[in-house]
Amino acid sequence: MRLEGRVRDLARARDDRGVFVVTGPLYERSMAPLPGADEPHRVPSGYWKIVAVIDGSTVSVAAFVFDQLTPRGADVCAHIKTVREVERRSRLDFFHALSRVRQDRLESGPATLRARLGC
Repeated sequence: MRLEGRVRDLARARDDRGVFVVTGPLYERSMAPLPGADEPHRVPSGYWKIVAVIDGSTVSVAAFVFDQLTPRGADVCAHIKTVREVERRSRLDFFHALSRVRQDRLESGPATLRARLGC
């Protein structure tokens, strides 16, 4: 099952408690422009996705990085990364409102949502 389907299943299982998803592009190498485009553009070399749920004071996360050339049927679980790696590659800072200790634990630790996303 694709990642979007797994996230949707997680959201359904959580009812009104919510699942937070942030995704964005990576521009780590040059990619050919889209054929037939009528305006200048850059094609991302990949993308990242961070999925988070909050249960009381506990935040659980899973982060993923996919290359633009990743086959459609690829095993999503093979693309799990740390939030810290996504931050490094995207040049963004997530969970900055948390204390430094909680932020470090959450961003550099294992994907605590791994099992709930079927990995």
